Amino acid sequence: MNNEQTLSKAIEKAIKNGYDKVRAEVLMAVLMNNAKRGEQNINGSIVNDFILSHEFAKAFFGENWKYYIQQAVLSSDRIKYLEKFL
Repeated sequence: MNNEQTLSKAIEKAIKNGYDKVRAEVLMAVLMNNAKRGEQNINGSIVNDFILSHEFAKAFFGENWKYYIQQAVLSSDRIKYLEKFL
């Protein structure tokens, strides 16, 4: 699975668990538009901020989100880290 697919599936999972769908759709649109223009790669700061946000982490990881977000911080590739939980 490539990074875009992983991130998309992670967002779908978070939405199913209560993450704001509109916020997620806006983020994906911005990321894909920037990627098309070559301004921001999928591993850029916008993605990192999103993955490490408490709202996303609560919806994606569930009850033990604080532990998993700490592990994500330590990971060199946060998108690959998310992939383990899909």
